[in-house]
Amino acid sequence: MAERREKNGRAYRKIVITGGPCAGKTTGMTWIQTTFEKMGYTVLFLSEPATEMMTAGITPGRCSTPMAYQQFQMKLQFEKEKVFERAAEDIAGADRILHKVLIVCDRGFMDNRAYMTEGEFDQVVRDLGTGREELLDSYDGERVLCAEATIDPLDRLSDWVRPDEMHQTFN
Repeated sequence: MAERREKNGRAYRKIVITGGPCAGKTTGMTWIQTTFEKMGYTVLFLSEPATEMMTAGITPGRCSTPMAYQQFQMKLQFEKEKVFERAAEDIAGADRILHKVLIVCDRGFMDNRAYMTEGEFDQVVRDLGTGREELLDSYDGERVLCAEATIDPLDRLSDWVRPDEMHQTFN
């Protein structure tokens, strides 16, 4: 069997969806899933590590330092993406029939940079045994969705924004 590879040399494609609150990430992911499944793709969604960690009780305030939290989060992101990549390779070649697979990441490595200094970010990347270019090259494309949420009255803003993203809002 001749193995079909995507342009990236892999049997799957991987993209990251990122953006602030109310940017349309969830709506976009629903559209991506529907559209790509109609085109014959198996779509794998990698959930946002920060949400998982905070839901599980691992928060920046509970960790010894904000940097320690970022290290844990980036390690989780790194390992989850590796697992999803291995699963995508397996699914793509299952039953000797090459299936089309798309991995969609809810946020990516570079999102963590907003919470760290340049030096801290580079240190965590080195600790992961990789580099910025390798991290960026692991995605086939980055799509940024931008939107402005209008909240009226303004004192209801906290009902619409997660506490860890308050700094990303604008009005």
